[in-house]
Amino acid sequence: MVSFVIDQSLMLLLAMVLLAGAVLPHPPEVAQQIAAAKDKAEKDAVIKAYNEIPAIQARRANSMQFWLILVVVYHIGMRRTHGGTFGHRLTRMRLVDVSGEPPSWGTLIKRFVVAAMFTAPFGASYFACMGHPKRQSIHDRLCSTWMIRAGAKPAGPAALAYRIRPISAFLIKYFDVEPMPENAVPTASTGPADDGANSA
Repeated sequence: MVSFVIDQSLMLLLAMVLLAGAVLPHPPEVAQQIAAAKDKAEKDAVIKAYNEIPAIQARRANSMQFWLILVVVYHIGMRRTHGGTFGHRLTRMRLVDVSGEPPSWGTLIKRFVVAAMFTAPFGASYFACMGHPKRQSIHDRLCSTWMIRAGAKPAGPAALAYRIRPISAFLIKYFDVEPMPENAVPTASTGPADDGANSA
């Protein structure tokens, strides 16, 4: 959750910088009109007229498109090639799949899309961690991924468990891991971790 707040704060700051750069600084003639404004209402009218110029609106739209590309590259690319986002590094967390390795590109893309859908309603996906025994968010459960501490070690052998969950009119299928009894023979790869499972 902490790493999520850090990453979203960085993305919000980046959006503000890009949007400000698209409309600021004001051209000299507009700056003069703003300085000559007699009251706040007149000043706001000058700024509004400037912001409604088609070229300025196009620059703002281009900035938002560039921001969206950066968001995708940041949340998918860094998790795949650098072990995690800045939020993950600061909180010493990493993302793994059922084998304990960084997820594939396809899994990361799926996780990003699912996270966008379930996180948009007031961070619902992350609040779901509170009542889950493995503290997995909704998008981690559906994509068979785990957030673990950077130095976490597997608790022991684990078996793959195939899950099916109804969501609205759809049946969602995904893999989970369950610890095996001490005297059982391992039939699947070791699970992600015993310690510090979290989600971001």
